[in-house]
Amino acid sequence: MSALIAIVFLAGCQPKKTFNVSAMDAQYVRTFALPACEAIILEYYPQMSNKSDHVAPVKSRTLVEAADMDKILTLVRKLPDEGQIMKKMGNVPLLQVTCVHGEAAEYFEFYDGALKTPATSFYANHPTEEKELFDLVTSLLSE
Repeated sequence: MSALIAIVFLAGCQPKKTFNVSAMDAQYVRTFALPACEAIILEYYPQMSNKSDHVAPVKSRTLVEAADMDKILTLVRKLPDEGQIMKKMGNVPLLQVTCVHGEAAEYFEFYDGALKTPATSFYANHPTEEKELFDLVTSLLSE
């Protein structure tokens, strides 16, 4: 009996898996029809230049819970892959959402709350799912 308890205890005490996205070949998403992810990494930079300057994000969270990842993927899959307008950005806040698939990763980004599409454009008429996705991701990042 004590051996069984020890096995159950040790199985529950496995260290959290970490993901080194900077070592992966991360690409911007080609479509919002994303497959299931092993993990989703959320990173918030108060200025988009922080990321390119290799300054650590001020907030970061790795999601591995299936329910949280499913909520994100359900919303993102409803979004069109192409927007109608291009935007010239100042040094606005950047929220990056990275989906990890084994040794590869793909990401999408919000610039000051506006989602950059796979076609590198933005929505002129913001879909309700865009705001819902942004609100969900920011709430998960704040937990």
